Amino acid sequence: EVPKETETPAQNFQYTVNEDNTVFINKYTGSDKHVVIPSQIDGMPVSLLLGVPDKEYSYLATEGVFENTGVESVIIPDTVVKIGGRAFMGCKSLSSVSLSNASSLQTIGASAFKGCNKLESLDASATKLKLIEAQAFEGCSALTDLTIPASTTDLNLSAFWNCDAMTLHVQPDSPAAAFAENWGIPYTLAE
Repeated sequence: EVPKETETPAQNFQYTVNEDNTVFINKYTGSDKHVVIPSQIDGMPVSLLLGVPDKEYSYLATEGVFENTGVESVIIPDTVVKIGGRAFMGCKSLSSVSLSNASSLQTIGASAFKGCNKLESLDASATKLKLIEAQAFEGCSALTDLTIPASTTDLNLSAFWNCDAMTLHVQPDSPAAAFAENWGIPYTLAE
């Protein structure tokens, strides 16, 4: 468990303010090992961990928010709807990711946690998670427990490549349970 800490100051992030008065975080520029992503910057909700946007395709990241940093733990606020592609890719020291019990999270992007080989568990059961994109957890060799809600309807098989120790914790009769059964991924059903 990560202790409740004060939010990491906004000046430790590069971010974009959108026309709809939401904030996309592009890059973590701080040096703290334990990061509490702010729920608001300049009074506007942080909705997306986007990364550094591609010049031609602004919805794609050329570099993830925390990609290849030494961050060890992250607390993600309930305002975040998407953990963007490559967000934590290559974070070899990342061992703890905490999501709020009232999380708005709907998407874990492509390669979001790829190569995070110290991450042992992620509990997304209290989120609105719908989509886990390609290679999201690829190479998370220490990942033993991933808990996902019944709302998760779209899982990409490559999301779990080289996650040999992982067990999915899913809701009975959910699309995620059928996915795990169909692809031979170890799973348990929530009580």
